[in-house]
Amino acid sequence: MFFSEYFFVNEGPAQAIIGIFQSTSTAGLVSYIELSLYYALFAVWLLIPLYYFKIGNFWALYIAAGFFGIATEGVVIPLIFTESLSWPALSWHVIADVLLGWYLMRRILIKNSMLFTIMASISLGLFWAFWASWSHISDLPFILSPGQFTVYALITSAGLITGYVLLNFLRKTEFTPQKTEVVFFSVLTLALWLLMLSEQGIQLLVMNPRNSILLVIYLGIAIYTLYSYRNIAQEEKILYLFRTGIAWWNMLILLLMPLSASGAYYFVYHYQIYPPTGLIVTLLHSSSHIFLGISLFMVWRQIVQARHNI
Repeated sequence: MFFSEYFFVNEGPAQAIIGIFQSTSTAGLVSYIELSLYYALFAVWLLIPLYYFKIGNFWALYIAAGFFGIATEGVVIPLIFTESLSWPALSWHVIADVLLGWYLMRRILIKNSMLFTIMASISLGLFWAFWASWSHISDLPFILSPGQFTVYALITSAGLITGYVLLNFLRKTEFTPQKTEVVFFSVLTLALWLLMLSEQGIQLLVMNPRNSILLVIYLGIAIYTLYSYRNIAQEEKILYLFRTGIAWWNMLILLLMPLSASGAYYFVYHYQIYPPTGLIVTLLHSSSHIFLGISLFMVWRQIVQARHNI
């Protein structure tokens, strides 16, 4: 949720958080809780494919992460139908949320290496400072003063670090969803999607028919590929990464992310340094297509080799 919503300061959820310390309204807190519940549901559609398809390598993870992106942008909001299937569902959410925030950061943290955690935290903080200078809501390029951004960065980072702490605390609890649980989340997801569809109108599905067709094609290819991979998977499951404990001091080092972001944002703000956000979005968009193609190739090569060796 952090990388989806709060790495930006120009979207509604971020504006709600900012409203918490700009007024006495509790709307921001309510929005945060509501969004957390939604993302808990979206995360289920990452964990279930990881478990069911026995995902054990980076390339299979990249394909499976698409289910999370589609759930995020297509269950309670219609972005994959009205705008684009690939941005941000199959690009930002896959690359930033799953690969960076969930997978790569976990691999760094379980090393319990002060150097690695410091480098990762500062790098994310510096990028955050530049990314936060972009705004398409207001004509003004900066919507937060350096002081306001510091408070915002600390509040939202506290939520991220708390999430990492909870994952570490629950690391010995193995994720083994029962059929009844899968059915429950499937029904809940379908109900929310139908509710969204009733509000937006059934014409939503044909408003941009290309997106709907691409969605069906993607789901078909992804499910068939991962099901074939499941039958030959021999690597240790990626979910087992969470069994390794993380030192408490390693979690504290993550505070360098909001602190370095706040320091860099001061210079970005005063010297009006604008990142080429359009170029960054284009690169992420394009690279997601390339990585998806590579991932499909690598997984199918593994499948063919395994079948050949039988």
